[in-house]
Amino acid sequence: MALGLLALLGEYRWFTAPWMFVLGAAGFSIIPPLAAKLISAAGAAPHLAATVNIAGFQLANAAGAWIGSVLLARGAALSALPIAGAVLGLAALILLTVSARRRSDG
Repeated sequence: MALGLLALLGEYRWFTAPWMFVLGAAGFSIIPPLAAKLISAAGAAPHLAATVNIAGFQLANAAGAWIGSVLLARGAALSALPIAGAVLGLAALILLTVSARRRSDG
């Protein structure tokens, strides 16, 4: 929803500047609790879990930049980038839901 709103109103500077701050703050706010949960679930290998967690964030960052650059190179408008991000976020949510259901079933 947040990225969809950016796609709609992203051409207006009065909206985009503060919204980028809100999106950045929201993105950073999930990292510490996620890392804490992962490390507490890691058992005997908390350092490995933290390393894999950060590597996953960096891989996602690189993949997002690559996907965005491919879209722009193929002539997509800048407003397509938040839509692509929203699609990726939705795909991650679907993957998380399927994973959680499998874990609860098995």
